[in-house]
Amino acid sequence: MSEQTLEVAIVGAGCAGAYTAWRLAKSGKYAPGTVKVFDFLKIDNQAHVGGRLLSKEMPGLGYTRKAELGGMRFLTSQKILVGVLEELGLEHVPFDVDSNHNLYDMRSKVMKATKVAREAKDVYDLSPPERDMSPGELLLWAVETVVPHAPFLDSEGWLEAKKNIKFDGRNLYDTGFWNLLQRVLSSEGYDYVLTGQGYNTIPSNWNAADAIEWMFEDFGPNVSYRYVHKGFQTVPKTLLEKAVEGGVVFEENRKLKRWEKNGDGTVTMTFENTDSGEEIRIKAKKMVLAMPRRALELVDMPKDNEMDTFYNELLPAVEPQPMFKFFLGYDLPWWRSLGISFGRTITDNPLRQIYYWGVNDQKFFKTAPEKTGNVKNLPANGVIMIYLDGRDVSFWQPLFELISIYKKTLNIKDEKHFGLMEFSVDEVKAKVKEKVRSLKLELDAAEKKYEAVKDFGAEGEDAMMLTETGILFARAKRNFEKVLSGESSVDQLIGTISELMRSAHGLQFIPDPYAISYADWTVDPFGGAYNLWKPGFRSWEVTQEMIKPFGNVDAYVVGEAYSLKQGWVEGAFETSEQMLEKYFSL
Repeated sequence: MSEQTLEVAIVGAGCAGAYTAWRLAKSGKYAPGTVKVFDFLKIDNQAHVGGRLLSKEMPGLGYTRKAELGGMRFLTSQKILVGVLEELGLEHVPFDVDSNHNLYDMRSKVMKATKVAREAKDVYDLSPPERDMSPGELLLWAVETVVPHAPFLDSEGWLEAKKNIKFDGRNLYDTGFWNLLQRVLSSEGYDYVLTGQGYNTIPSNWNAADAIEWMFEDFGPNVSYRYVHKGFQTVPKTLLEKAVEGGVVFEENRKLKRWEKNGDGTVTMTFENTDSGEEIRIKAKKMVLAMPRRALELVDMPKDNEMDTFYNELLPAVEPQPMFKFFLGYDLPWWRSLGISFGRTITDNPLRQIYYWGVNDQKFFKTAPEKTGNVKNLPANGVIMIYLDGRDVSFWQPLFELISIYKKTLNIKDEKHFGLMEFSVDEVKAKVKEKVRSLKLELDAAEKKYEAVKDFGAEGEDAMMLTETGILFARAKRNFEKVLSGESSVDQLIGTISELMRSAHGLQFIPDPYAISYADWTVDPFGGAYNLWKPGFRSWEVTQEMIKPFGNVDAYVVGEAYSLKQGWVEGAFETSEQMLEKYFSL
């Protein structure tokens, strides 16, 4: 057991933790080694920095954008992040979401994006005021009937609206967004919006006051999205690198198990060394928990009266949201036959949002090695991103989990702390084919030996031999069946993806992908990809109280979860900046 005292302990090397460390290092107020960042997450046996940002290269796709398995874009209106990018010198480029050639696949009808507003009434029984609008336009129209002039409100105007506007005599912040939409839209209109804007969680029953502001800030008509050229994860990684250069220490393999208050106003944290299992106690004058709700719930905290507000009024104020992404590598950009080169298609099948992420011949990166991930970077190799949330996550989880069960048999690697997996379909199938061949020979030999012994009866040593050969035969049979089941799990996943992809595009044939990479953010310690405010909570108050929620002790909570920009890196930066200015005098 070792103990040391720090000026500041930051738990979590995600966006909020990295930003906090960087700002403290820049301030010059702390001696080297007195500020430390702790985290335990690893990918490919390397410390993971970035939290719910994860930028990875796909096999054979070295000229395309990196696969963004977590957050992937930002808004030009997000001033803190834009300022950070400028200061760090990180290039960013436009992130295109929609194209006139993109498709809507709803209720077995595939429609061009340019025609969906006119043709939607053929598949949805929309009321007259709901017609001739795209799903996004109808959603914004619905919320503008509740908050007039919403597109023109600034941050102060939104705050007043959230505080004072009532709907059917009830405070807007006490109303669920789905409940509100069902009063404004017909049932068919709501289904059209739910399906057509691509997300299940956004039109769900979260806090209507926050949802309406979120709609216009994030999905309004003049919104401009950007993408970090080298991958979004380079932002927190660069911030932490700069912090370390400035004297901050980053300690890997440190999982916070519990923390307790001390009589002198400090806190003592107990970490588990995730490599050795050893417990390490660290004392700090200030503690920053840069963690979302689920991660906070996994930590043993004090239970005194001073903590009641935290447990009863602050921690439950948000709900983690399930979200799932997977990227598919193809050796042919088949979507170009439909005139599609970028943007997304939206479907009501479990694929939901299909992003045409890029093709090598578009050369998002001007140079690349001959191979990426042991696969040649051929010009025609392209990649698609599947982006889904809410109930559709539960459709895909069993398919990927089944492969995880047979990962050793299939020689597929997944990550200990993440719902992550990446594999080459062709490579797996080739290895399985070879295993089937060799195990079939082994099985036939074991069966032949067993049958030969069995035919002679079994007494004394012969009985022992019969038992041994029977065990060997049973083991060979079990191993053979396990490989067949593993092969079947891959075939089932690929077959399901290709079938749904054909349906969404109205095509008879689509080639199978040659590579798959996926992330499920519902796993611990995240609990979800992002968080949303629950009805009944005044977000503008909770977000401030949550920054310093534990009474007199100098312990803080920052991150996207309890911010007013949930789902965005800006939310993590914003809460961190508010904490630093108010409590660290930066």
